[in-house]
Amino acid sequence: MGRSVPKLRCAIYTRKSSEEGLEQEFNSLHAQREACGAYIASQRHEGWTTLTDLFDDGGFSGGTLERPALEQLLTDIKANKIDVVVVYKIDRLTRSLFDFAKIVEIFDAHDLMNLHKVLPKTVCCQRLMNRLLGVHRGGFWLIVTLESEDETQIRTTRHSLRQTCQRHPPGDAQALFG
Repeated sequence: MGRSVPKLRCAIYTRKSSEEGLEQEFNSLHAQREACGAYIASQRHEGWTTLTDLFDDGGFSGGTLERPALEQLLTDIKANKIDVVVVYKIDRLTRSLFDFAKIVEIFDAHDLMNLHKVLPKTVCCQRLMNRLLGVHRGGFWLIVTLESEDETQIRTTRHSLRQTCQRHPPGDAQALFG
């Protein structure tokens, strides 16, 4: 007898910072949504289903939380209409560590099951993760722990952070963030 798998309602959030190319029949938002949809389909055995609502912010910067689709996504999370959020890359959700912390706080407060990114791990993604994991402020390191299923990613990030700490003395935030 098969186990009963609870249904998990998955929202896909997409963003493109400029309006350039959005008029095309198939644009970046479509590509992001397609990749996320395929990922959700691969998790169907875990009860994942894609919500039909679209959370697309075309032409909006990731440097602010004031985006119509993101605001609707957060409203739906607060109304317990969403169990899982899937994004192509974490930076589609936000480019700000402060805003990321706010979003995660909302996710946690409303028992959101998880946040998943679809993009394979790349050098660009590694740099973003390093910046999310370590922020140098006032002579101490604030370490934000993000759950990851990939132990190699965790080891690589820890190694990178150790090297960065050894190369840059406290207060050298300019060297880290340019």
